[in-house]
Amino acid sequence: MKRILTTIAIVLVLTTSIFAQYKPAEASQVSQMLSMACVFEKNIAALTECNVYVYDNADIEAAISSFKGQKLGNATLKSLTAGNTVPSTKPDIILIGNKNNYAEILAYCNENDVLSLTNIPALVKKGVTLGMGIDGSGVPKLLINPEGVAEQGKNFNPAIMKMAKVFK
Repeated sequence: MKRILTTIAIVLVLTTSIFAQYKPAEASQVSQMLSMACVFEKNIAALTECNVYVYDNADIEAAISSFKGQKLGNATLKSLTAGNTVPSTKPDIILIGNKNNYAEILAYCNENDVLSLTNIPALVKKGVTLGMGIDGSGVPKLLINPEGVAEQGKNFNPAIMKMAKVFK
C-alpha cells in the first residue's frame, strides 16, 4: 500500500511539474496555433471556410480578428465570434481563453465534434485537444492531448506529433 501511495505521489509531482514548465501563450501567439490546427487537422483542412469562437478572452479575439477573411491553411476565416457562454451556433473551432467554466465549453466541444484549442497549458491536461504554452526558455510549444483528439472525433496529420509535446 505504501508503494502504491508513493508511486501516485511521484506521478502527481511529475505531471504537475511538466505543466508548470509551460506558461500560457500570449494572445499574439495563438494565431500560430490556430493556423497549425487548420493545416494539420484533416477535417478542418478540408474546409473552404472556417468559423471560430473565442471563449472569454478579448485579447485573443482581438489578435485573431485581423485574420478574418484570410486563409488559415486551406480555409478562409469566415467568422470570428466571442462570448462567455456556450456558442449559439456551432463553430468549427473554439479557443478556450479562460479557465472559468471551461468544463462546460469542453463538454460542448466533445458533444458537437468541435475542435478545442487553448493558450492555457493546464487545460490540455484536462481534455482540451490542442494548446500552446511557453517553455522555460521562452519558446512557444504546441501541446496536444490524444484523448481530447479522440473525444472530439478529430483526425490530425501524424506530422503534428513530431512538433508537439504530447500529454495524456
